[in-house]
Amino acid sequence: MQPMAAPPGHRVHRALAVPGPRTDPGSVPDPKETTMNTPALHRRPQTSRSAFTLALLAMAVFTLAACGGGGAGDPAAPPPPPNARGFNQGIVALAAASDGSGDLYAVGEFTAYGSDPARGMARLNHDGSLDAAFDIGSGMDAPVWAIAPAIDGSGDVYAGGEFTTVRGQPSKALVRLNADGSIDTGFQVGEGFRGVVTAMALADDGDVYVGGYFSHYRGEPVQPVVRLNADGTLDRGFSLGSGWSLASGQAPVVDAIAGPDRNGHIIVAGDFDTFRAAPAPGIVRVRADGARDTSFNAGSGFGSGGPVWTLALAADGSGDIYAGGSFSTYRQASTKGLVRINADGSRDTGFEVGSGFAANEG
Repeated sequence: MQPMAAPPGHRVHRALAVPGPRTDPGSVPDPKETTMNTPALHRRPQTSRSAFTLALLAMAVFTLAACGGGGAGDPAAPPPPPNARGFNQGIVALAAASDGSGDLYAVGEFTAYGSDPARGMARLNHDGSLDAAFDIGSGMDAPVWAIAPAIDGSGDVYAGGEFTTVRGQPSKALVRLNADGSIDTGFQVGEGFRGVVTAMALADDGDVYVGGYFSHYRGEPVQPVVRLNADGTLDRGFSLGSGWSLASGQAPVVDAIAGPDRNGHIIVAGDFDTFRAAPAPGIVRVRADGARDTSFNAGSGFGSGGPVWTLALAADGSGDIYAGGSFSTYRQASTKGLVRINADGSRDTGFEVGSGFAANEG
């Protein structure tokens, strides 16, 4: 049975975008048939507990990589000189290491950092050099879209994406790596996800929320967000009922998860119209048990202007949320590409982006 690929034209995974309805996982190619160098119209998925400024850092690092020209991912280009730095393909997510070292994790479509192999994931020292102590061997066989360092003091890190193998071992779309880059065998994904992981958030008790465009986990039908126990099994206490849906009948997509917030709730954003049979135009707050938090009312939400790609909780204790994406309005008010949302779902009018960000589809 083939894994579920990304919806046609959805910006999150161009490498797997193919004709046909999103609700037919059997009609799409296996991600193993794609390559890390497949052209992609790319965006940066959000990972939880990353500062909002990491988005700016991601753009700076991505620009540096792009300006560096070819490399191991471009067969027509000469090999980089010894000790050269920079990624040969795009970065889609960054996360600070949780061990206080000042190191930085980067994940994406790249296969090399300078002259060193780095398939899908790398850890950089504070001076920008590759951390050789974090060795992922042959790495991932397809792009990595999301990353979340563990918060249990282990130094481990979660990675999610389109891949089906890690270090040559089966691990479909999700893996937990030890601090040295080896696979944490205590976290077992079994058959893994049938589809693609694009977002993660870590619960305080060691569980991990995983979102994306998928239909099954470990052979069991699931919603596009699951909560996994520390050993990789499904947390049965997180029950989403009828979950997310689209009026078009296509499969919903979760692009971003933020939280948990001060109340233990998560914010979920993506391409969907409803949650648990009630309107939820692109964003919803979900309680730790999977029920909807009705105190968060997004009203008309983001409408039809475009999806949310990234979320971040405000660090001031207000419970506010930053949302970024390709939208042009929130609750029918103009706010191009970026908005700050109050804890009750209303727009924070004290945060004005003016004409906002111009769309770039090139």
